[in-house]
Amino acid sequence: PYYSSLLGNLEYEIRKQNCYMYLIAQQSEAEIIHHAIAWNLEGLIVCNMPVEELKSLCMKYARTVVSIDSYYEKQDNFVNIVTDDFGGGYELGKYLISCGHKKIAMLADNDYSVDHNRWMGLRRAMKEAGLELTEKDHFIFSSSEPVRELQFEQFLPKLMEYTALFTASDFYALEISSFLQSKAVKVPDDISIAGFDDLIYAKLARPKLTTMSQNLSQKAQMAVEAVLDPSVRERTLEVKLVERESVKHI
Repeated sequence: PYYSSLLGNLEYEIRKQNCYMYLIAQQSEAEIIHHAIAWNLEGLIVCNMPVEELKSLCMKYARTVVSIDSYYEKQDNFVNIVTDDFGGGYELGKYLISCGHKKIAMLADNDYSVDHNRWMGLRRAMKEAGLELTEKDHFIFSSSEPVRELQFEQFLPKLMEYTALFTASDFYALEISSFLQSKAVKVPDDISIAGFDDLIYAKLARPKLTTMSQNLSQKAQMAVEAVLDPSVRERTLEVKLVERESVKHI
């Protein structure tokens, strides 16, 4: 859901510049560069590319590379578009604590880049409040749905020891909420859940999801502007808390 929304916003912003988007999906580095040169592209916008792959691509491709959701040191032909993931995790952590929650867990499908920074933000908020948060409170699950369903079953007894769950994305927040409710666990009466992104599904869910909102339209605009004018090497998208119904004050 996140990437389909981001892709739609990118296509819209590119057309506003009287340009066209050429989508290169799931290709090797050599194929990416081949397509970029063959089509004489103005530059590349890459999404959530692993750092080592991004580093290699920047070294071999002469034109501007704009990276969305990667953390990599500045380079001459490289522009970084990042969300304030650390700040978002921190603000959401402070919010959960202000609601009375002292036992908080985080759930994600990895612990690097974007999700790692959200986890570290949550840890900062907990530390400042004098509350304990360790790696045992950090649940990493598979990106494969069938495997993830089995893991949720395994995690369930441990998850019920917490009063609030912070998931690294709205998609996973809604998935875990659905799973818990299928086990007769009431959200937020029995356990609170918060997400990150504020996708359209967040406000359609029952209960409506409390989340950190990032403006994907603005993110896409920043990326497209950076291709055409890469003079600013790093641009950070601010986030804001959207309080709905999935977090209980205790």
